[in-house]
Amino acid sequence: MRKIIHTFILATLVLFLMSCEKAIIVPDIKGVDEDTAKSVLVNNEIVPKVSYEYSNSIIKGSVIRTNPASGVEVEKNQSITVIVSKGPKRIESKDARI
Repeated sequence: MRKIIHTFILATLVLFLMSCEKAIIVPDIKGVDEDTAKSVLVNNEIVPKVSYEYSNSIIKGSVIRTNPASGVEVEKNQSITVIVSKGPKRIESKDARI
């Protein structure tokens, strides 16, 4: 009976420790350049997936936001989306004088 109790306690402790090391907080990388942002995420054991969108307020090549957002808890080796600025969208005119 003692052996069963010790085995149960040990198994419970192992499961607890395994669950503790899985949680990682998404770092705040808004405004950071794309290469640095990817390095920060990889160093934190998060897999970056990059997508791009236009932004009038964030310079080209810098992170606009992540999904999930910074501060959110994710599992180790989970993928998150990093949205990087393409800069402002250019408006083309047929009339070259504008």
